[in-house]
Amino acid sequence: MLDNVAVSVKDLHVSIDKKEILKGISIDFPRHAVTAIIGPSGSGKTMLLRSINRLIELLPNVKVSGKIWVRIENKFHEAYVLDPHYLRRKVGYVFQKPNPFPHLSILKNMTIGPMLNGIAKGKESLERLAEEKLREAGLWDEVKERLNDAAWRLSGGQQQRLCIARALALEPEIILFDEPTTGLDLYNTKRIEELMVRLKEKYTIIAVTHSVDQAGRIADFIAFIYNGKLIEFGSTASVLKSPTNELTELFITGKVLDGVKV
Repeated sequence: MLDNVAVSVKDLHVSIDKKEILKGISIDFPRHAVTAIIGPSGSGKTMLLRSINRLIELLPNVKVSGKIWVRIENKFHEAYVLDPHYLRRKVGYVFQKPNPFPHLSILKNMTIGPMLNGIAKGKESLERLAEEKLREAGLWDEVKERLNDAAWRLSGGQQQRLCIARALALEPEIILFDEPTTGLDLYNTKRIEELMVRLKEKYTIIAVTHSVDQAGRIADFIAFIYNGKLIEFGSTASVLKSPTNELTELFITGKVLDGVKV
């Protein structure tokens, strides 16, 4: 596989209750870049994302076939052979709705994962790691005087950045974002978009977004999925300015796709 690939998906099929959701998707996600996955609601975007770090397995009556390779510590591993707990640590996931541990403190949210996974030991080491990752997520200056407050006291945008910092504390190499700015105001949306772009210097970012405009702002590459199939993949400029598939053009210009067959 190419050196610039972080995740390689080959002929991925996903069915739930015998209904096929993903229909043979193959795609290589570039390293140290932001790839946005776009498409209509129900097209399979989140299913693709959750297949990469095997969160899909937590759903009932799911069947997965095909191959997924992830680059971890500069080696390719089959995702469905790796220990899933290790895989989910190295391939982090940020959900659509912020999900901090609400009744734990901000600091405890940051340290419990590294402590349980043996990433850092001792109070000072854990607190240094927490500060480092809160800074990386652009949250430190807002919370440094209130680290012992419960996480639920943070605003929605701050909670989402806490969840990002919490994922970073587990030392991932790839981070999956599932519409992370849904329901946030313009200020917090901008902060998280800027953060995703900044994080690609150290991590590979794959982000599902419902907004073509957002994809244009954050992404180096865009994958367009429709009806469980990959319709188009390429650089952001090429997909948005000169798409090769008529379905892609219909979607990015806001035309109705319901009932269109592929």
